[in-house]
Amino acid sequence: MGRRTDGLPIHRGAGVNAALITALGSYTSMAQELGLAAGVIGALVILWIALRFGATLMSKLKPSTLFIINKVNGALLLAIGLYLFANNFTAMVVRAAVLTLRQMGVLPA
Repeated sequence: MGRRTDGLPIHRGAGVNAALITALGSYTSMAQELGLAAGVIGALVILWIALRFGATLMSKLKPSTLFIINKVNGALLLAIGLYLFANNFTAMVVRAAVLTLRQMGVLPA
């Protein structure tokens, strides 16, 4: 009898690979790398729990409760996206200003 593989789909894409490579490149000690591994394993456990018990939980909740959960999750996702955009946009503007000032000779190279 073969292993059951239909219960937990674990797929990783290019974004996960890039994030792991970037994170591992910036860590300098074994403790930091072990912390990253623990975080990944913790995320996988939470994902497994959500996939395993999600249908049961959804059948027991009212549609209005599911609606509120969806709205809260959407607001959190939007807030995270705006935060990342604002930080990256600010860094991009500062970098462009510094490069422009260097080309004009105002700042040393």
